[in-house]
Amino acid sequence: MIRYSKTKVVILIILVLILWVAVRCGISLPLSARSGAHVTIDGDDLTIHSRGCDLVVGPSSDDLVHVEGDGQERAIGQGDVRMYTDDVVTVLVPASVTGLFLDGTESIEIASIAVDSLELATVDGNLSLSGCSARQTAATTIDGDVCITGSSFPRLSIHAIDGDIDIAQCDVDDIDGTTVDGDITISLASFQTISVSTVDGDIQLDADGLSEATLTLDDSSASRTIQGLSDKRVEASTVSGKIGILHDGMPSDLDDTAR
Repeated sequence: MIRYSKTKVVILIILVLILWVAVRCGISLPLSARSGAHVTIDGDDLTIHSRGCDLVVGPSSDDLVHVEGDGQERAIGQGDVRMYTDDVVTVLVPASVTGLFLDGTESIEIASIAVDSLELATVDGNLSLSGCSARQTAATTIDGDVCITGSSFPRLSIHAIDGDIDIAQCDVDDIDGTTVDGDITISLASFQTISVSTVDGDIQLDADGLSEATLTLDDSSASRTIQGLSDKRVEASTVSGKIGILHDGMPSDLDDTAR
């Protein structure tokens, strides 16, 4: 059974998140002291840096990237555009974009986007994804919740420090989720592997096939492994919380089945 070193988990999560977000936001954000967004499209890759404003991202109706904010609108096919505002910047993404990369300081909301690679990070805000799909997706936040609904990701990685992780009605093959101070709630239509951990929070898991999966669970009450018949695997760890498992819609009695 996999054992977790709680101190090392906390230290590594904090160091990695702070360094990663600091580098992305502190160096690559070319907005000086003004709030707004800097949008760059280079080939099939679209990069959005924001500071002091919320981001809303959705699909474009043509082959151009549309950037809207503070009563202004710009459209580009290649190159970059800056939109200064301390409110909300909306970016509409054409279907030709295959790589979408976002980092900011406030909330980021993405809906109905299909790309090959999706990466998003924020310092102080929530991350919200709905109706999205990508071959691989990574989401990072320091102070904010992560909420993903109705989306499809073969590989999904989520890391937070102070925030909840909530995933509902999604198809995910492999999911890796960590938070230091927050709850983790996951409801999947299908999965292959689930690996989640929190220090101060509860974990609730619900997915088709959980009753056949091998469960490795470590919470404030006990550490136990429940051997399944399929090749599906679940690893869940929390220091001061509890782990709840739903087996095909029915709550399991982990104390009776642990071995």
